[in-house]
Amino acid sequence: MNTSNQYSPEARERAVRMMRESLESGQSASVVARRNGINPNHLFHWRKLYQDGNQSIA
Repeated sequence: MNTSNQYSPEARERAVRMMRESLESGQSASVVARRNGINPNHLFHWRKLYQDGNQSIA
């Protein structure tokens, strides 16, 4: 199942911004996720995809 087109470009941009913020700011993914009103599990999943080289959220 290909979900790369499931979200609008704006939603994807927001997801990438949150994911990068959680990796670069030194703040935990849970803190960044809660501050942005999303479930921390989503952010952990996006980070894993990014770190594994899967750029499908970008």
